[in-house]
Amino acid sequence: EERLRRSFAGLWSLDRGAQDDGARAAVEDAIANPGNYVVKPQREGGGNNIYGENVRKALQTMSKEELAAHILMQRIFPKEVDACLVRRNEVVRVKALQELGVFGTFIGGGDGKGYLN
Repeated sequence: EERLRRSFAGLWSLDRGAQDDGARAAVEDAIANPGNYVVKPQREGGGNNIYGENVRKALQTMSKEELAAHILMQRIFPKEVDACLVRRNEVVRVKALQELGVFGTFIGGGDGKGYLN
């Protein structure tokens, strides 16, 4: 179980009423080392994440209500990889970042048959 747990980034509530000792320790470490963490709003859609020195500022200045609407996450530093992307119907080779790689291929003909799926 511990090996599996180590493969995931740490994630902690910023709701002070719901924090355990581990969450409080993570907040203290994030204030000391803000580049290792991200403060994220607890809603879908992405964006509005807080990075770098702004993590420290947010943790020290947000109201209790604002903090409760966010989580603290250990920052992921993905490796840059060679990738082929499709842009404007053209295949473009680029360096890209990925958090999760899920790949699929489907090759079919006009006859409705799939040849590779």
